[in-house]
Amino acid sequence: MRLKATAGILLALFFIGCQKQTIQLEFETIESYFPIKKGTALTYRLDSTIYTGVNNAKSINSYIVRDVLDSSITDNLGKTTYIYKRSIRSKLDTTKWDLLLTYRVSMDSSKLYITENNLRFIKLVSPIREGLSWKGNSFINTNENTGLAFYENWDYTYGKPKDPLNINNIPFVSTITVLQKNDTIGNPIDRKLYSGILISKEVYATNIGLVYKEFLKETWQPANSNNPNGYFEKDSYGIKLTILSYK
Repeated sequence: MRLKATAGILLALFFIGCQKQTIQLEFETIESYFPIKKGTALTYRLDSTIYTGVNNAKSINSYIVRDVLDSSITDNLGKTTYIYKRSIRSKLDTTKWDLLLTYRVSMDSSKLYITENNLRFIKLVSPIREGLSWKGNSFINTNENTGLAFYENWDYTYGKPKDPLNINNIPFVSTITVLQKNDTIGNPIDRKLYSGILISKEVYATNIGLVYKEFLKETWQPANSNNPNGYFEKDSYGIKLTILSYK
């Protein structure tokens, strides 16, 4: 009996000791990768891929764009939306900026939302940890008649947090890559067959925000009776944003 009692006491002490040990997992916050602060201005090189239809050629036009936090609005529930303006200029004319678009940013305890061209995306979610996935395009109407069916059912996935990266010869000690889409159908090199590419990803740096963005949507139709040379579908396009400076 005494042996059993002693064993019981030791077992109880073991469980009590385990209960006192708490494992604390620390994750970086959304705000750390997308700080919202007055005076924010980020300048990028914008490479725009276009398809001319002439000899089935595609070309890249480059510009300079600048994102500036312009203002904010607060609704009746006390939720704040931040308004950013993106301006554009040519690579040669350094003085003339034209407004390209306005987008809105909002945030709650677990998600960062960006609304651009009336499309609302969930760009970042908590916790920020490698391999976490979410439906980043769940607010977008992807019915075929909207022309947005290609956005359907994307799984945004985090890469490795705090990943050091060099972009455009600018070193960043801590970044997070959001892999949004990476699909290829067929062989894009073989012009005799149908092929398609859909690639999208973004990179955010700690205390800065977006530092890199890549998107490519390309669909090739092979030769037929109406188009003996084949062609890229008219909604094929690509963009690439690469950070140049920030403050």
